[in-house]
Amino acid sequence: METLMLNMVAGLICANGAGAFLKNLNLGVLGNSLTGLLGGGLGGQVINAFNGGALSTLADTPAMGTAAASGGIGGAAVMMLVSVIRKKFTT
Repeated sequence: METLMLNMVAGLICANGAGAFLKNLNLGVLGNSLTGLLGGGLGGQVINAFNGGALSTLADTPAMGTAAASGGIGGAAVMMLVSVIRKKFTT
């Protein structure tokens, strides 16, 4: 459970960072945050599935780093994907 929370927080932070950096893909604070939470949770769960469930707790520092990285990458990726899809259907 704590890894999922870390994944989601990292996703939220990275999605907002990516939105600030990539102005043309920015969904606004609420859009970036929601997609970041979703993507962070999904990204973390996908990486955890490939690890065989090894990241079920944050007992060690490498697990925390892996959870934060996977959540952050997932959050930013989902935010960018949603933005591209949204632009495709609105123009």
